[in-house]
Amino acid sequence: MDQLADLLEQLYIELERLNARVFNAGERDFDDVLTLLATIQDRNDKARLSLMDKQRGLAFLLRNRRCPKEELTLLREILRDIDSLNEHSSFLFEEVQFLMDATTGRVNIEQNKIIKIFQSPQWSFSRRC
Repeated sequence: MDQLADLLEQLYIELERLNARVFNAGERDFDDVLTLLATIQDRNDKARLSLMDKQRGLAFLLRNRRCPKEELTLLREILRDIDSLNEHSSFLFEEVQFLMDATTGRVNIEQNKIIKIFQSPQWSFSRRC
């Protein structure tokens, strides 16, 4: 469980770095940013799947009274930890989506700037002919 918590924390740190890049006016390498966001999302999805598998297994033990009574408190505590990590994973998912949207918006703005340059009078092909 600690490894999953560490992974989610590492993903959060990576997202913070990407956030700074997306909103940096000088950033132009959006292909790299999008690739990194997709990688982070994939790792987050795998962590979430692992959490869900653990949650289902432990919930089964709890529901079917397959766990010794002295372990019930520990089992409930672990399930609360899993719920907390699931919430953190959901937050990371939303953050990735936000950064994907922001990055796409930045790409669109850059493309619009390029189109405006080609539409300016100095680039007009009809004036030269």
